[in-house]
Amino acid sequence: MTPWLSIVGLGEDGLDGIAPPARLLIEQAEILVGAARHLAMAPADHPAERLQWSSPLEATIGEIIARRGRRVCILATGDPMWYGIGATLAGLIVLCLKLPAFKGWVPYRWFRRPDWRAVRDLVKIGLPTSLQILAESSAFVMATVIIGWMGANALAAHNVAMTCAAVIFMVPLGVSQALTVRIGEAMGARSYHRWRPMVVSGWLLGIAFTVCSATAFVVANDSIARLFLPEEAETAAVVASLLLVAAAFQMGDALQILSAGGLRGLNDVNVPAWMAFVAYWAISIPLGWFFSFPLGMGVYGMWWGITVGLGLTAVTLGTRLWIKTGVNRFPKESMEAGDAK
Repeated sequence: MTPWLSIVGLGEDGLDGIAPPARLLIEQAEILVGAARHLAMAPADHPAERLQWSSPLEATIGEIIARRGRRVCILATGDPMWYGIGATLAGLIVLCLKLPAFKGWVPYRWFRRPDWRAVRDLVKIGLPTSLQILAESSAFVMATVIIGWMGANALAAHNVAMTCAAVIFMVPLGVSQALTVRIGEAMGARSYHRWRPMVVSGWLLGIAFTVCSATAFVVANDSIARLFLPEEAETAAVVASLLLVAAAFQMGDALQILSAGGLRGLNDVNVPAWMAFVAYWAISIPLGWFFSFPLGMGVYGMWWGITVGLGLTAVTLGTRLWIKTGVNRFPKESMEAGDAK
């Protein structure tokens, strides 16, 4: 096939600064494409059709592809293949012309009317899920605010200990996302008998990791605290004590996020969102405040309140997940159909 698309880079001196082959491409072009200043550099008597870049850029790219087979010359600035329009066009044109499976994603169709049914389904699952996450994260923020009322040392110790706990939390969080994907896949395949083994595997992974991390917090709490506060012995001592509490609440934290991930794989998000809200805002925060001030436990009281909330969430979500993944809830023929796939 004869090449139909060429790209010529122009400098400040316009056509005078380009090589004869590049000038020939411009002279032979049936269509010239570029910004207004680039098109102005072409000879005024050039008979070619002139196509100026529009906003958004993708619309013009669609028009260029529609003119495939005619001699098209794109005028650009400098070296267009070095992170310029040439590199952009190369990727898009290959995508649109060489991969038929992506035909529906030709640039001029990127701004089609949304599929409102798909949007509704996303909101139906995403909104309760985001509210569940918001209930937990906002409760931790409120706990930080309350601890701030106790003074700078308490707040500093809380932030250091919470940073350590948050790093450990990333592993159960990742496993929970894997659990969501795997259970969702089994749900689509109607392989309901696979749910329980997946749930148990996820829980066991979370428990095994949490036992290791909690042991590290118990054994090395003083060393960890001194890494952050080598010259603040009083605050470091508070951090070391909070890490012992963190060792206790890690188990509940891991199991609740794993159970929440499993329930999301089942598209069960509404009731878990309310469970999380009640556990954190109706129980955890009030209880933490009661422990901290009326009982005089200070920052430790708020952390034990958080621990109770996480434990309660783990129990309620875990129980719900266990019930919902029972194979006796589904017809035998449905499971056999799933096995056949």
